Amino acid sequence: MNTKRVALHPPHFVLVSFFITNPSALQKIEEQWAERNKTHSKIISKTSPHTHSLRSKTFGGEVCLIDANNLSLGILERIYCPIATGMYYSRARKKLYVGSHRSVCIIQRGRIRAKLHNPLFNDIHQLTFADSRHFFVVSTGVDGILKINPEHASNASWDWLASEQGYDQDPLGKKRFINRTKNYQYVTSTTPEQTTHINSCLPYKKNKLLATLFHQGSLIEIDIHSKAPRILLDRFKCPHFIRKRKGGYILSDSRANRVLLLSRQFKVEHILSGDYNWVQDCIELKKNVYLLADSNNNRVVVTDRDNSPQSTYSYGKRKIFTFLPVRRSDLSSIFGSAVQKNLDLIYAPHPSLLKAALKNPRKNFMGGSLADVFPYHDIVVKTYDGHYKRGHQKLRKEIDYLENLPLHLKPFFPPILESSITSQRT
Repeated sequence: MNTKRVALHPPHFVLVSFFITNPSALQKIEEQWAERNKTHSKIISKTSPHTHSLRSKTFGGEVCLIDANNLSLGILERIYCPIATGMYYSRARKKLYVGSHRSVCIIQRGRIRAKLHNPLFNDIHQLTFADSRHFFVVSTGVDGILKINPEHASNASWDWLASEQGYDQDPLGKKRFINRTKNYQYVTSTTPEQTTHINSCLPYKKNKLLATLFHQGSLIEIDIHSKAPRILLDRFKCPHFIRKRKGGYILSDSRANRVLLLSRQFKVEHILSGDYNWVQDCIELKKNVYLLADSNNNRVVVTDRDNSPQSTYSYGKRKIFTFLPVRRSDLSSIFGSAVQKNLDLIYAPHPSLLKAALKNPRKNFMGGSLADVFPYHDIVVKTYDGHYKRGHQKLRKEIDYLENLPLHLKPFFPPILESSITSQRT
């Protein structure tokens, strides 16, 4: 029998940013949001009790690691990062850049090592790749996009301000002017005071950017040379995060509680919908499988194109912001060298367990031959048609077999598995 380890569901590592991790701060900001109208265009007085008691320093914030293929493992690693929002990882520099309200944190080996500053940094929402030396910063508080080199972050090599390109009025019709000589890192800018609340951008053609405008409900194209905007799609409800996918794009239509799968020509090909409440972000894991941030339900969901949820993870009272897929080889530079040992404890087969299992190979082991045993009480079986499946899948004959495991394997399968078998029978 081939004893080589087989990964039926190899890990798919994703970073998740949470901009609020303090439950009491979350309660206060939700009370503040409740005072606004649904489109977040109503300005709340600075004397409001919810505004007066709300301080960004109390929000908390984290960058966390999850495995999208095994959400039941929960949060695998975490790093404190205040008001963590958009993320960008540079493999060349081995640094993780994370938006943090009015600055960008540089994370290496489990800690914030430095911060980047620019006078136009305010309410940062997204960071995304520009070229080998630069990345884009979506600075929502000034309704702008900046292209920066992290070695010289205080001077953007290119920028785009909505107020200079025809979007110069807030939702209530008040004119807005961004003073380029002013340091907006010391200015409070709320969503209703912004003209677009631009919150994501994506390079998609040579010298072209896509961007989502929250207030206008639009997806626009920006010409990098002329800076002229062009509306591609509109009539969305508070959209967030335009993403690439195979064959097109993904757009989170947040207040409509859905995700749009767009073609390369920006035609709506399909809609992901379900029991969602404010879809903050969505990425493609593989063909027709997606990871979705169901923000107001405090969970992440893996779903397919047929809107059939495959798995969910509820993370409690915190506020999710965005996703960033990463490789396992990236993790040591982000979380520190200990992360690989921690992951080995989860994903590598326990030697004594594997040895014990191999003492009793069976020709008909749950419809196949035993291929591997994992420390999370999993058996991997190679079926006769060449596929692999895990023993915890609640198929009838698998349950029947697990209930009659050989004695030498029983110590490695804890009561939690036995209880799940019982619940299946009842």
